[in-house]
Amino acid sequence: MDAQLNLSKLYRLYLEKCVEERRRPASRKVYIKVFKTMNRSFHVPKKDQCPVCTRWNFLLPAEKEGEKANYDAHLLRAKRARELKNEIKEKINQCEKGFESAKLYNVDLQKVLETPKSEAGPIFYKRKLAIYNLTVYDLNSREGICNLWDQTYGKRGSNETCTVLFNLMKTNGDVRKFYFVTDCCGGQFRNQFMVAMYVFSIMTLPNVQEINHIFLESGHTQQEGDTMHACIERAAKNVPVFTIEGWRTICLLARINPFPYIVNVIDDHKYWSDFHQLGEDLIKNKKKSTDRTTVLWNKIKYIRVCKDAPSLVYFKYDFESNFKSFDIRMGSGNASESELQLKKAYPKRLPLAAAKY
Repeated sequence: MDAQLNLSKLYRLYLEKCVEERRRPASRKVYIKVFKTMNRSFHVPKKDQCPVCTRWNFLLPAEKEGEKANYDAHLLRAKRARELKNEIKEKINQCEKGFESAKLYNVDLQKVLETPKSEAGPIFYKRKLAIYNLTVYDLNSREGICNLWDQTYGKRGSNETCTVLFNLMKTNGDVRKFYFVTDCCGGQFRNQFMVAMYVFSIMTLPNVQEINHIFLESGHTQQEGDTMHACIERAAKNVPVFTIEGWRTICLLARINPFPYIVNVIDDHKYWSDFHQLGEDLIKNKKKSTDRTTVLWNKIKYIRVCKDAPSLVYFKYDFESNFKSFDIRMGSGNASESELQLKKAYPKRLPLAAAKY
């Protein structure tokens, strides 16, 4: 039933109908009892609804005719992204040729964990310390990793996401092929700094032979890794939290089966590498593809970098066409040793706004 309805509204409508038809109404208690036997419920809309699909639902029939092609293409991209992810997952499970040493990960940044968290009135109205949680979920083994830090040790941009993924590939020394599935957020994932990190990984990590990044269609980014966020939010319900260690405990206890989440608390500003600077040094060309067309970053759905051609970045705008590519060093020679040196992103701990003290 419509989300705007509830039992109180339904009973009021029932009373109005009884008055109109001059019938004696049943009591509220009886009405609710009968309603519960009818196998009915109130629709609860999704929190993250697709703006394209929502807009489509409100268009007039005549307006839909002119936009049907774009809307169908939008749904097809969403469907193919999920199908491709499931195909890769199955190939890894079956250890098919080329996937014997491959990993498939969902990567997502959870909504800000405000701290302290309490029902106490004075705390409720105070400004909170922001705790960030970048989750990495292995779709095959179901291993989940929580990476926690507060806003004084790092931000929530591409330096942070790149550092976590680079260290993940570095510590998985027996994995030759990586697949990452994320949303298409430009600030965190779909940008030149992520590409620079992939190229750097291919050049410097001997185990990494190929890196693939699949971007889910905007508005259809629900993925298996979201269960981590749901478990953490459920475990934190009605539990007061005053420090990042409190969030660490909640993450550890959020899931029991098949095994608890791994929780990394990052409490050192020197942990983060400056992939912004690396991107500026390493990516000399990001606009022109090898076929001399302009690279449309906001439409890229798939990125691939390979060991046998580290300066070439392969990309697709959809999942049906062949790969295009662009050469990051176009006309500027090979990368020097200085360009391959990772620097620290932050020279000191990040300041906290005075209003939060």
